[in-house]
Amino acid sequence: MALAAVRDGITHIVTTPHVMPGIAPFDGERFRQRLAALQSWCRDQGLPLRLYPGAEIFYTPMTVQYLNEGRVPTMNGTAHVLVEFDPGERYEQIRKACAELTAHGYIPILAHTERYTALVRHPKAALALREELGLAYQINCGTIIAPKGFWQQRFIKALVKEDALDHIATDTHNVTSRPVKMREAIAALSRYGADVNTILQHAAELLRTTG
Repeated sequence: MALAAVRDGITHIVTTPHVMPGIAPFDGERFRQRLAALQSWCRDQGLPLRLYPGAEIFYTPMTVQYLNEGRVPTMNGTAHVLVEFDPGERYEQIRKACAELTAHGYIPILAHTERYTALVRHPKAALALREELGLAYQINCGTIIAPKGFWQQRFIKALVKEDALDHIATDTHNVTSRPVKMREAIAALSRYGADVNTILQHAAELLRTTG
């Protein structure tokens, strides 16, 4: 996967293993050790790839407590938290969860925002929520390249029009069924008239604590 990322032009990765606070155990020390080992391997191979800690956190009632205790990582030690919900989660619950995170000083990045029916079917409400709580919206590369139907395509257009598409991410899980497609996704953004440089600047903000 590291080699595939480099071939796709990627130079920095915030690694985001799935975490479910209070539901499934997460061995933070093991994660840090393996991340360091992979970074060392990249250096040994001469790969121009920098790796940073992070997590894709499935929101649970224990999420804020685990974040406050340092038991799950934020995005590279910043206040940004990549958080996901069940695709069918109600708008009120998404808002309540994000409000709790922001009240504790975190900046939620909604992972694969295009999956949440409550937001995709109601883009005006999604935009208002982002403005109200200072959220960031992330969409997967695969969706940018090939939106699944009318609703996703309309949603992407709405975010781009209001400069509300903050991040795109690979959502890469392997090199076969869910491979890296960042280069293709960036090219596809031109169809929507998105400001790619601004989106890349948002990504760079996640790396500032360690350069």
